[in-house]
Amino acid sequence: MGSLVAPTEECIQSEGETLYLLLATHFPNSAAVEGVVSDAACHATRVDWWVAARIITYHRVEWVIDSIAPYKSPGMDRIFPALLQEGREILILYLVRIFHACLATGYVPALWR
Repeated sequence: MGSLVAPTEECIQSEGETLYLLLATHFPNSAAVEGVVSDAACHATRVDWWVAARIITYHRVEWVIDSIAPYKSPGMDRIFPALLQEGREILILYLVRIFHACLATGYVPALWR
């Protein structure tokens, strides 16, 4: 992966730094907690997860990321599309899982609304 520049003007050199920047931007002050399941996830059925998997695929997420101009102005999250494009091999798998969960449970994180 090539060097990217974070909104703080620092160069991002590794895949780990890319993932950290995305997590810190979209989920500030959050921490991973093992074994915790939200109420929304408990109400999702197998059919909900099946439908989400049929609609949101690796190739569709890849297509969306690739279809955005790399240096298009970032949104409120200050993430340039080039950042997603450079880290896509790693990020797409996580994004697909997140999007499946959003669709299956009907929950969208408040920061994304």
